[in-house]
Formats: sequence, C-alpha cells, structure tokens
Amino acid sequence: MLVVVGLAASPDWLSYVIIRRFTLDANHAWVSLLCMAVAAATALLPAVSGGRTQTATRALSVVAWTGLAMALLSGALMFAKVEALAALTRPAYTGLELGLALALLAAVAALVLRLATGSRVAGSDDR
Repeated sequence: MLVVVGLAASPDWLSYVIIRRFTLDANHAWVSLLCMAVAAATALLPAVSGGRTQTATRALSVVAWTGLAMALLSGALMFAKVEALAALTRPAYTGLELGLALALLAAVAALVLRLATGSRVAGSDDR
C-alpha cells in the first residue's frame, strides 16, 4: 500500500499510467500492481494448522515475499532514470516478470494446498 501511495505522489508515474497514455505499458503497470496485491494478500493469510501443511504454507509464503521483493526492486530500477543504472534497466524488465511469476505461482500453490487439505487456521477452535 505504501508503494502505491509513493508511486501516486510521483508525477512521472501518474503520467505513465493515466488514461491518455492507455498503452501496453500503462496496462502492464496496473496488471503488475494487481498481481502484487493478490500475491501479498495470499502470503499474509494466517498460518494453517497441521505439521507438513503448516511448514509448506509458510515456505510458500516466503517464496511469494521473495518474488514480490524481486519484482519491487526490478520495478524501482525500471522507474529510476539514473544514467549509472542504465545497464540494469533492461534486465529489470525480465526481473519484474520473473518476480511476479514466482510470487503468483507460490500464491496459487499455497491456495491449492489450503483447499486440498481443508486446512484450518492455526489456533482456531471449532466449537
């Protein structure tokens, strides 16, 4: 959320994603933010109870956060217009895509695992 607020405060970013520049880049920015939000929301779900399932969902959460961190760092490099970082800007596009893919794959795997095992939240009590 803080990232979105920070980006919204930047006039460069707003001109990049507003309607009058409704292009592939602008669509990509919105879809990327939506993917990040979905992956983060899934990673923030409470831990499930039950040995291996709990360990697996925690590991998938770590993988999702790693992918999100990679995507955020890559996105920052893409947005930075620093000449000294120009050599990193082009690979940053690939880094963003890989980070998003990693985060989303981990989020989907965690959700499938929760659904397949019918896992309950750790500490919940069915009375």
